[in-house]
Amino acid sequence: MPKCKNCGSRIDRFNKDRCPICGTTFPFEGMNSETIEITTNIDVDGVESDYRPCRKKELFLFFALLGVFGAPFFYLKKKKEGIIQLISNVIVIGVMSFLLAYFTSLDVLSSILISIGSMYLLNIVFGLIVVSRPNLKDGNDQFVV
Repeated sequence: MPKCKNCGSRIDRFNKDRCPICGTTFPFEGMNSETIEITTNIDVDGVESDYRPCRKKELFLFFALLGVFGAPFFYLKKKKEGIIQLISNVIVIGVMSFLLAYFTSLDVLSSILISIGSMYLLNIVFGLIVVSRPNLKDGNDQFVV
């Protein structure tokens, strides 16, 4: 609502001849009260966006192939979770390899390969669980399609 030029009170446009509060004649005189259509001034076609939404198929492929390295979370633009997954996978593979080599008759190379293979399988299962979530969002707070 516009204001009166004399008393500053808000008045509606129906009282454009006289202010009902102070009685000033033509309270809008000298004031620009026109509205502008701003949507005609904004060119949305000229705006370039390099954002590409993350896809669930690609996310699952990252879990299946590079899940041990935390790549799925880097793909989702969640660096902190990616680093946590990378460090935790390295620790689990190291501990599992040590336990397999120490408590079984396997050599060190076989225990390392078994540990890495089991972590790949666990990451595939974890990837299926993450991808099946209905409202999965990436680091930009956009839905994964």
